[in-house]
Amino acid sequence: MNRTLYAVDSVGVQLPDADGPRPILQAVSFEVRAGENIGIVGRSGAGKTTLLRVLGGLVDASSGTVIFDGEVVRRPPSGAVMVFQDYGNALLPWRTVKGNVALGIEEKISGKELDQRIDTALTLVGLKHVEKEYPAKLSGGMQQRLQIARALALQPKVLLMDEPFGALDAMTKAKLQEQLCHI
Repeated sequence: MNRTLYAVDSVGVQLPDADGPRPILQAVSFEVRAGENIGIVGRSGAGKTTLLRVLGGLVDASSGTVIFDGEVVRRPPSGAVMVFQDYGNALLPWRTVKGNVALGIEEKISGKELDQRIDTALTLVGLKHVEKEYPAKLSGGMQQRLQIARALALQPKVLLMDEPFGALDAMTKAKLQEQLCHI
């Protein structure tokens, strides 16, 4: 039996509003086990991004608890990586494609292991050929794939992805979805 990675119990989030606290999420509970692929579906404004940010330790729950890999989430948990919907602002414009992928792992590993991990991630998302370019030179879809490559290079236990394929064409989207399911 696969172990539980996320245990979400009665989570609620209220955000400040001009008229006082506004409830975004109320009494959300679920578990995610290792190896599962979970999708969060809902209308615009339903709180999907807020829930992902709570899981990623970027927003505090107003009520309830979130446990990741046995630890209460109070900050970004080690082993969970967020791929943001706003991919353009998530990239560092002064770093090359390769430099953006290295972010987060360059302090932990070096040499051939670092180069191999970057090359593998860039190859998976089809960006190896532009590793020396800067994000501004890439299309929106390529920038989104770059952000996914950076997340994959970290080799996380969990990828929290907020509309990760929104900027991709249908063929690239299908190919990347298939690759991510295998990973």
